[in-house]
Amino acid sequence: MRPCCPQKVAICSIIFITHDLGVVAELCDRVVVLYGGLVMEEAGIDQIFEDPKHPYTLGLLASIPSVDQDKSRRLQPIPGSPPDMTKPPKGCPFAPRCQYARRICAEELPEMTQVAQGHRSRCWLLDPEAPAEQNPFKQETSKRHREEGAS
Repeated sequence: MRPCCPQKVAICSIIFITHDLGVVAELCDRVVVLYGGLVMEEAGIDQIFEDPKHPYTLGLLASIPSVDQDKSRRLQPIPGSPPDMTKPPKGCPFAPRCQYARRICAEELPEMTQVAQGHRSRCWLLDPEAPAEQNPFKQETSKRHREEGAS
């Protein structure tokens, strides 16, 4: 968390729990995105905003209002409902709400994947064997392959 009183140097941490990533951007240095009681993504604040690597994080970012957006435009909600944690799902708890979910997402919980220094995510879409089609984390790679194939 950024220092509240720059003239005083103290080592401390504060856990700030919110769905409002706009507030997080102003207050925090690191972010842990939780869903269904599990860490879905963990990274520095810049990495979360510039290169998110979990569909839930993408959904949270898409729901942040902008001061210059058209006021008649509604915020984009994440469809569906959170899981019933009295009966936790077998696979990824976000799978029923995820527009990119694959069969494996509902069947098996992925491990955390290191995507960059200090940036981890729990998503099957990051697996090297995951298809590039309808995969927001491999679109740059698939676009590059299409361009190379056309030349």
